Amino acid sequence: MGTGIQNFALTLDDYWGKENCSEVLTLSRPDVIRPIHASYLEAGADVIETNSFGASSLVLAEFEMAERAREFNITAARMAKELAKEYSTVHKPRFVAGSIGPTTKLLPAGHRGSKQRVPERGGGSRTGYGDRELPEKLIAVQDSRGRGRGGAVAEADPRDDGLGA
Repeated sequence: MGTGIQNFALTLDDYWGKENCSEVLTLSRPDVIRPIHASYLEAGADVIETNSFGASSLVLAEFEMAERAREFNITAARMAKELAKEYSTVHKPRFVAGSIGPTTKLLPAGHRGSKQRVPERGGGSRTGYGDRELPEKLIAVQDSRGRGRGGAVAEADPRDDGLGA
């Protein structure tokens, strides 16, 4: 996702003045994020990831947006799921993996913050919008707590609206 974003001539205003917070683009510039997803699906990808790599409350707090973590994750998952559904066929279902990047802080041993924040993450997989979680670039064992089970894979059924209950 990040590399695809770099192909666009974006301004700081596109990021709501939050430099290096690409998660904002899910809300501010869906016209940028949707074609990136579509390009992977058109190339034949079975799974696309959400634009939620840094969308934890711990990371978003650095941009004064911690309270919007759930909104970013669910919106990113819905967008990806809609496209997965659009490109799915009965013979070639497409799936969504909720991208979960590392925190930007090394959590002390015994810290439970990472486990407590998992429900807001996973690109919405725990809320029914994504199909699976995709933890990426973990920097500490504490960062992976609560992620061991992941969500069960569910097909992007072309007969379903793809937006969960």
